[in-house]
Amino acid sequence: MHTQRALCACIHRLAGDYLLIAKENQPTLHEDIADLFEDPRPDRRRWQQAETWEKGHGRLEHRQITCSPDLNDWLEDEWEGVEQVFRLKRSIRLLKTHQLRHEVVYGLSSLSMQHAPPERLLRLVRDHWSIEIV
Repeated sequence: MHTQRALCACIHRLAGDYLLIAKENQPTLHEDIADLFEDPRPDRRRWQQAETWEKGHGRLEHRQITCSPDLNDWLEDEWEGVEQVFRLKRSIRLLKTHQLRHEVVYGLSSLSMQHAPPERLLRLVRDHWSIEIV
């Protein structure tokens, strides 16, 4: 809903930051980010990763995020202020039934990898219902 170019430009011009998920309402953006992370040949020296494990509410959740600045130049004309893109993989096991569910989401942020390394970005995505002042 909020992954819109004009919103990103407005936030950036007002010295704010954004962290957005690329969904079906932006299919080209979603595809561009997915292609980066699925390409087996990229130079991954600038990529960073983090993961968490949490147990609660009858489930075990594993989250792994991979962040990259490699699409910044490609996306910059349409997504003002972009500093990194990410792939978040979630695996959720229901403890009673042992049912396993996998999800992959892609996103972008105006927070640099220095200001929001993968551990912080993972926490920000997880805490999406709260407001964070950066």
